[in-house]
Amino acid sequence: MTSLTNDVRRIAFLGTGLMGAPLVRRLAAAGYQVTVWNRTAERAVPLADVARVVATLPEAVRDADAVIAMLTDGPATRAVLGDAMAHIRAGAVVVDMGSVDPQTDRTLAEQAGAAGIGFLDAPVSGGVVGAEAGTLSIFVGGDASLAERLAGVFAALGRATHMGPVGAGQATKLANQLIVATTIGAVAEGLRLAGAAGCDPATVRAALRGGFADSRILELHGDRMVRGDFAPGGRSASQLKDVVNALDLADRHRLHLPLARTVAGAFDDLVRNHQGADLDHSAYYLWLGKRQRQTGGVTRSAIFQGRILPGQEEAFYRAVDRHMVPAWKQMLHAQAVRVYRPLQSEPGSNSVFLVQQIDYPSHAAMAEALASPRRQAATEAMQIIRPMYEGFHHHVIYEGLDGH
Repeated sequence: MTSLTNDVRRIAFLGTGLMGAPLVRRLAAAGYQVTVWNRTAERAVPLADVARVVATLPEAVRDADAVIAMLTDGPATRAVLGDAMAHIRAGAVVVDMGSVDPQTDRTLAEQAGAAGIGFLDAPVSGGVVGAEAGTLSIFVGGDASLAERLAGVFAALGRATHMGPVGAGQATKLANQLIVATTIGAVAEGLRLAGAAGCDPATVRAALRGGFADSRILELHGDRMVRGDFAPGGRSASQLKDVVNALDLADRHRLHLPLARTVAGAFDDLVRNHQGADLDHSAYYLWLGKRQRQTGGVTRSAIFQGRILPGQEEAFYRAVDRHMVPAWKQMLHAQAVRVYRPLQSEPGSNSVFLVQQIDYPSHAAMAEALASPRRQAATEAMQIIRPMYEGFHHHVIYEGLDGH
């Protein structure tokens, strides 16, 4: 049993999904008194054998020494912890173990500090397997003395490393997620290449173990790929969310990350167009197979970054649908043009605000269209939406076989 930190005995755990549930069991087994709350209440009920399950957020947090959140994304984390702050006692510590953009946790830390509440960001890596085994890598951001105060809690869950001030944990997690996403892509493409050349992918994976291509991704996700097991350990929608957050952070620091943009386009297509949101992120391999079976066209995907002016979001997207999509289709001689809002959009922030996909009958047709002069219709459409945004950037993130 992990020895309890003196003044942290009662823990409120918010979010009992794929990662949260095994973490609750680890903390209970270590001797902590755990109270759990989940936005969808029935999903917390299976933990009643090891924790106190409550129906309301105030009831969950009011007596806690530490409040741990493991929620889906930035908007959910801001909403839940923002509401919880009014009911958390001064002197307690909030720990965000979910994966969000660094600014979300910096903002929440300021709110907590004003109420006399400590705050740490402590996202994790290791997936459900690591959560169940207590072998997670934990990236801690915040005051070092607070991190030490929670050392016993972290020890029950894995190995914690203090990364720096609040937000440093999330920045480390985004670096981790970029490495994971691009490595999953590399493993999947390598196995697909070997398979197309007549090799057995399972045998290729086994042969690569121990060489320079070996990795935890090849071991675990490569095994999933060759077995066709895509039940979620890490959801593809979550992987996409993290890569988009990483691209936003890169843009803030004026970094160009071409591999990140390419893999973002791949996961975006998997999630949006191939029912992949709730599949494991190793389903990149499945996505490759689906696209390989498609013929007769190519798709060009791009993201648009910038800042939609406050209060202009709905008008902007209406104008894009009514004016820009027809203009793009005419200007680029495309078979079809589709646009999406990003899965995680921050109103008023300098982030990804639009995803564009354009279909062509062939690579030759695409090259000819992109070389053609701009049409008047597109110029007129741009005049309509230009007053609604600023700081515009456009990045092509994927060109490949048409999956539609």
